Amino acid sequence: MHKSDKDFPGGVALCQSVSQLTTLVQTEITMKYILYFKKAHSAQIHASAVQQHMSKRPPYSYMAMIQFAINSRPNRRMTLREIYMWIEEHFPYFREVAKPGWKNSIRHNLSLHDMFIRETSPDVLLLWGSGSSLS
Repeated sequence: MHKSDKDFPGGVALCQSVSQLTTLVQTEITMKYILYFKKAHSAQIHASAVQQHMSKRPPYSYMAMIQFAINSRPNRRMTLREIYMWIEEHFPYFREVAKPGWKNSIRHNLSLHDMFIRETSPDVLLLWGSGSSLS
């Protein structure tokens, strides 16, 4: 049995207040994420959109995400594992939603594109860098 609004004085106002509060909290969380992203990457990445929805795949190609990752380092070098971790940290979709096959795509792109150069180091078995950074 549905009761009318007059049976609950202030009920409509309360619902509106809860709705406004929910909107404010969501906005604050979104703004904190955007600020975190900008602080962490303001000088290194010029990505135009912030990945706000974990369920949506980022609008970047694997090649672009690999470039973002490698360029985030001062020495422009990363191991394959570090590239995976960087992508998962900056694009939660790959941590939360994507199937494990995305890692195969990263490996494929590293081998496919001449811009990514594989080098060995005494400390680390395998490093990846972009062509311009390894000169």
